[in-house]
Amino acid sequence: MVKTKGYAGNILEVNLSLRELSSADLDSDTTSNFLGGRGYGIKLLKKNNPKGVDPLLPENNLIFMTGPYTGTGPFSAFYSITTKSPLTGLCLSSHSGGNWGPSLKRAGYDGIVIEGKADDPVMLVISDGKPKLENIRGLWGRNTAETTEKIEKEYGASPAVIGPAGENKVRYACIVNNYHRVAGRGGAGAVMGSKNLKAIAVKGDKDIEIGQPEEMKKKFIKAAKTVQEEAQAFGKLGTPIVVNMENEIGGLPTKNFQIGYFEDAEKVSGEYLHEKYWVEDFGCFRCPLSCGNVTEVKQGKYKCKTEGPEYETIMAFGPNCYNSNLESIIKANDLCDRLGLDTITMGDSIAFCMELYERDLIDENDIGFSLDWGDHKKIIELVKMTANREGFGDELAEGTWRIAQKRGGEPVQVGKMEPPGYEPRAIQGMALAYATSPRGACHLRATMYVPETFSKELDRTTVKGKTDYLIDMQNKFAILDSMLLCKLGGRNANMTRWEDLSELLEITTGKEFSVKKLKMIGKKIFNLEHKYNVREGKKNLSIPTQFFEPQEYGPSEGLKVKKEDFEKAIDEYQNARGWK
Repeated sequence: MVKTKGYAGNILEVNLSLRELSSADLDSDTTSNFLGGRGYGIKLLKKNNPKGVDPLLPENNLIFMTGPYTGTGPFSAFYSITTKSPLTGLCLSSHSGGNWGPSLKRAGYDGIVIEGKADDPVMLVISDGKPKLENIRGLWGRNTAETTEKIEKEYGASPAVIGPAGENKVRYACIVNNYHRVAGRGGAGAVMGSKNLKAIAVKGDKDIEIGQPEEMKKKFIKAAKTVQEEAQAFGKLGTPIVVNMENEIGGLPTKNFQIGYFEDAEKVSGEYLHEKYWVEDFGCFRCPLSCGNVTEVKQGKYKCKTEGPEYETIMAFGPNCYNSNLESIIKANDLCDRLGLDTITMGDSIAFCMELYERDLIDENDIGFSLDWGDHKKIIELVKMTANREGFGDELAEGTWRIAQKRGGEPVQVGKMEPPGYEPRAIQGMALAYATSPRGACHLRATMYVPETFSKELDRTTVKGKTDYLIDMQNKFAILDSMLLCKLGGRNANMTRWEDLSELLEITTGKEFSVKKLKMIGKKIFNLEHKYNVREGKKNLSIPTQFFEPQEYGPSEGLKVKKEDFEKAIDEYQNARGWK
């Protein structure tokens, strides 16, 4: 095997049922056509997973992948997890930063492919290229922080772990590394829990050889200079800077997406968070932006020290639950990190149940207590109940689509996944992005809110004329998720044009990656995800019907997604993709 620069050259294959570990060469045809990360992951998933497999059965593969860019230049901290989602039944690609991805590559592996189920809870340890399975010593039942601390002390390794939510197979349980870095959406943590796998600890000091190291140093210096000069506000406040921006246009989901304007937004804004609770900045591996914020509530019932919350978390536990108590949002965020829960689906599920309670579709006998809008004490209680599947938490653990099957109401979901913090009547490119995303409602498969609300280069009030822009963005993001380059860092450093990605990959691998070739690879990855989803039963591209009705309040009052325009846009999109 001739190893391509930027890659470790090895995949670790793990069969938990047989307790067998083996190393396989990284497939050069797959790297040429799918790079790594998300692309390599979906290629393996479609090949390995039986058609129609239950996501929580041993046959569902759980695939951890780095990309050629992981651990090399600026914003190169990320790794990808691919599996079949227990929340949506679709392909899932979820990503996380920190230092775990670079550590895996420095341990000698580009990825790990896991199948089967261990008889008893185990963890996988990879130290300097030597993998082994170990029966865990009292870690099952511990939260992610406790588990991480114990593994770091005993092994000197960086672990990716699940908490009680993953152990209890909550359908949106996540995988956590570095205490607060999270592969959050779609339930990869539940898949890991279903396999009786508590943690994967990695440690290594192998060099990552790249094609043009001097050119990469120049890229880092340029990226650091750019973000220091042009992204100071984002570096200071992080993603919570978006709260006021979206609220000003009526794009901040409020009261379970009933409206897009929150009168108390200032109380949960990034500016207020930084003024009252900020402790220090945090950055991932080789990140010159450091957009993470360590925050602390120093006293009272919500006392905690944590990282975050990010914008999406503030939206989900704040305005979407009609809650303006920022300390409770900080606490909910910390609990979700410790218990291993996706904050978006958790908060949105509580918001949906608050609406059901308001409409008398559930009552105190169902929940165990009242559930009025803005009741932050009940929000905190429900987070704990959900992770442990206690009482009504057992229903919340299923997500809004399954709650609605039992309780009624129209859940706000696309592909059985709850949407993030962008109200699609006010930011209509997001209606198309949600509908066409291969993993369900998602803000990271196409960030149409950027050209519509940040740079204002597109008209946010219509879905018309956006097909080509959307497809190009989706294909580009498939490349970002496969090489793996952080979208936030890359965007703020002005290094996510096609030409930039071509140059970065050539510097990393020493091979030519023309813009034309990259566009073909991005298209191929996105289309393969679609083919997998069609195989698994996905039938249409749609959004909740409430978005076809006008907003009733706020800056976007009267705006709606026009159904006929949406259906025409989706038809144009499918024709352009070659799906019809």
